[in-house]
Amino acid sequence: MSKFLEFIFVSFVFLILLYISKPNLNINDCCNRAKISQTKANMHIFQNILETYATNSKGFYPKNVDELKKVANKGKNKYWEDIKNPFSLKIGKGESYDDFSNLKKEFIFGSSNFKLIGKNGCIYYDFMPNENKQGIKYFIYISISKNGEILIDAQSGIPFTLSNN
Repeated sequence: MSKFLEFIFVSFVFLILLYISKPNLNINDCCNRAKISQTKANMHIFQNILETYATNSKGFYPKNVDELKKVANKGKNKYWEDIKNPFSLKIGKGESYDDFSNLKKEFIFGSSNFKLIGKNGCIYYDFMPNENKQGIKYFIYISISKNGEILIDAQSGIPFTLSNN
């Protein structure tokens, strides 16, 4: 009988400890974090495509994603890779990647500031031309919030980007 009481006591203590620790197993939160990680991985894939383009174009970057895709799909050494938006599971311009100029600007009430709004899980490409209008710098942004805002770095307060800058 004492073994049984000991077992009950140990089980009771274990249940109390388990209740106190309450592991956070919110499945939706876990899935959302995985989608954010995949979107960031897509940024790196896109960056590799850009760098391959620049290697083949004397160090210059394309003016837009249409030019990038056109050149990357030419010849026998094609290097374009379709990127799937992990939130919508769609592929293509306007769905998984787009030009920065296609982001919507939503002005903040009572301020001269605005938010950049895109499609959730989409990558946005922006290039900075030199005086000859050749791309010498680029920025890649992502939109991953529920309302499509560009991801902002929590510590610095500036947009999270990949760049050659």
